[in-house]
Amino acid sequence: VEGRLARLEKVVGDGELASLYPDVCSALDVLDRKLALLQPGVIQQVASQASKLEEKLKKGADGGASAQVTAKLSTLLQTVERWDAVSLLLPSILARLKSLRGVHERAAAAVSSIDDVKARQEGVSAGLREQQKALEEARGTLRDNVATMLSNLQTVEERVKKLEAAKG
Repeated sequence: VEGRLARLEKVVGDGELASLYPDVCSALDVLDRKLALLQPGVIQQVASQASKLEEKLKKGADGGASAQVTAKLSTLLQTVERWDAVSLLLPSILARLKSLRGVHERAAAAVSSIDDVKARQEGVSAGLREQQKALEEARGTLRDNVATMLSNLQTVEERVKKLEAAKG
């Protein structure tokens, strides 16, 4: 299969589809429509029409063929022959690409799920940071309150001692 794909890329060129189509599904649809044009019956019909036109031009049926028209017909015939060879490879490649369509769609869904998980994780991390900050503030306030209570307790003890000393 890899050898076939390499031959196809050699004939058709590689990288063209990536710049022309936004995703694999669009490329597959276009390739499917083009494949329908490359069926052996259609190719034979185009080749026979090209041959008939070439014969007419050679016979001078329309007052003599120009070199430009002959060159165009020759180019068309070469293109048809080249695509005839490629048309044999396309059904298997198209089937392979269609089978990969599901993989592509599942991969897109996986990427979406990963993005959702990342967003949730960032939200949880932000919440944890806020909770940590609130905890630190509560510890600081508790520490200040304990210090104030100890100071007040010491002051009360001193007053009690003064009162006991004054009484006794």
